[in-house]
Amino acid sequence: MSGPSYSTRSRDREPELTREQKRERSLTRIIERNRTEKTRERYLERYAAMRELDEDPAEYCSKNKLGRSSYFQCRAAWQYGLAVEAREAYREKRYAYADKLFERLKASKPDYKREGWKVGREYEGPARSAGRKYTGRKALRPLPMNWREVMQQHFPEKYQDAGMVTAITGCRPDELAKGIRVVARAKGLEVTIAGSKVNQGYGQESRTLTFALNTPLTRGLHRNALQNGGEMTVQAPTGAWAAAYRRASEKSLGVPLSPYKSRHQFCSDLKSAKSERDYKSKAYTTEQIARAMGHQSEKSQEQYGHANQGRTGGGSMSSVTSSTTPKPSTSTGNGPPRARSGGGPSPR
Repeated sequence: MSGPSYSTRSRDREPELTREQKRERSLTRIIERNRTEKTRERYLERYAAMRELDEDPAEYCSKNKLGRSSYFQCRAAWQYGLAVEAREAYREKRYAYADKLFERLKASKPDYKREGWKVGREYEGPARSAGRKYTGRKALRPLPMNWREVMQQHFPEKYQDAGMVTAITGCRPDELAKGIRVVARAKGLEVTIAGSKVNQGYGQESRTLTFALNTPLTRGLHRNALQNGGEMTVQAPTGAWAAAYRRASEKSLGVPLSPYKSRHQFCSDLKSAKSERDYKSKAYTTEQIARAMGHQSEKSQEQYGHANQGRTGGGSMSSVTSSTTPKPSTSTGNGPPRARSGGGPSPR
């Protein structure tokens, strides 16, 4: 009899990755580096500001007269934001656009040696000098009165609700990523937001805003909530939402904007709103504005919007409540004297 026969096992080879899959894997390694949530949020905000102006870190820092340390922060934010946006584009099979972002990322010479990219000599960055910094609210000046309604028509179907919620409430992108609860009431719209920046002591843990159904955006969001049984949760990933927002603004307005422009506009609308009883009086107190913006301090609203930039079409806020009472501001600012109540406009 012949002895037993033995067969050799061959290792299963992993399927060969395509060029796009290899690039997506490289981008994932960049994105998933050890960073805190606060750092990721700050990077995306700075990246959105640079993309909005179509400026690289060197141009952005030179224009705003920022120093060398600020340049390196901007460069890190630029590399992280490009990686997030490029990976999202690869996953959505928008390969031409993703390749363009990937090459732009390589050109910025990120310090990731394991990726095999040549690391260039450190750029010194612009010299530090005093000067007025760029603020996001400046970008509101040339926009038309109905720019939010115009943009809404260019959002993809899956981001229609996200566009309306952002325009109406001025929510932060990371708050939208958590999920925002929308309830259709009999005569209005109720929106509850789980706040961000809570651990840093800057944000409200939660806030609830109600709106009258007197604009196309509030009526559209109310109608969609009714179609979902009267209540729904609106949610969108931070990176994908920022990219979709920028594409919609480029198509409709001809300029790239970040979701924070809706936040600046929302605050401008609150500051410019007049009382229905007395046109010379403000409709909202500084405390109510702070609650609506999700701020722990009334002073924070000084960095957002301006009364001269108020526009119609977003949403008319009827009332607002928040988890804590904002700290009063010591400066006079643009707003009216604060009130202790967290309800709606005091004259109404």
